[in-house]
Amino acid sequence: MKRLMIVLAAVVTVASVFADGATGDAPVKHGRRKGLPSGGFLKVDNDGKVIQVMNDQTLCPAEWVTDFESLVMKNFGFPVQFVAWDAAAPRPDNVAARIAVTAKDGVPALLCAPEEFWAQVNVAALKADDPDEIKFKNRVMKEMWRALGYAMGCGNSSAQPCVMCEVTSLRDLDEAPRTMGPEASGKTDLNGRLRGCKITQFVSYRRACNEGWAPDPTNDVQRAIWEQAKAEKSEKPSNPIKIKPGQKPSK
Repeated sequence: MKRLMIVLAAVVTVASVFADGATGDAPVKHGRRKGLPSGGFLKVDNDGKVIQVMNDQTLCPAEWVTDFESLVMKNFGFPVQFVAWDAAAPRPDNVAARIAVTAKDGVPALLCAPEEFWAQVNVAALKADDPDEIKFKNRVMKEMWRALGYAMGCGNSSAQPCVMCEVTSLRDLDEAPRTMGPEASGKTDLNGRLRGCKITQFVSYRRACNEGWAPDPTNDVQRAIWEQAKAEKSEKPSNPIKIKPGQKPSK
């Protein structure tokens, strides 16, 4: 038991260090530097491939579809792009997977073309038995997860619990979990990286100011950080003396 507690303590310590480093400021107690607010966080430009999502229906609220972006970011960190596209058109080079959300009569709830990195969710089929709003939303979100899994090439998963389990009816879908299990999640993450996806990074507004790419401040905290960074840069010599390796400074 004592050895187990030591291992758990070590894991917590390592996790806290990574959490502190994610703020963009130096890792310190409670994840921030005393007296130096971060100013919030900014998304760093991501030059990796994206997951495209197209909402081509009005049967379910648009926010059900757009909320999928935050779920993908939380679970994988891959960027999501909402655009209109033609499934028959060639896939753009910057796309790792595409998901279309439609509402068509007589079309299956989920259609996939794994070799084209493409999947389609038909919400009309998910509403065929007139479910209540909560059940309908759960079906849409689960089917979007399944669409991402198939578009990313992970297929059915035998591990449980997992949204990528065998589904042959709406009842099966209702009983399925809302998220991927470790097997499907690992495959989706691996295939995304192999296709060129990169994890989206966030840094503090303070760090962005120090690096010189922060946008104009939007509140008093950011304004103070902006002015401080500008003042510190103005104090630095414009043409500092450069000392090459092995060279002694002149007296």
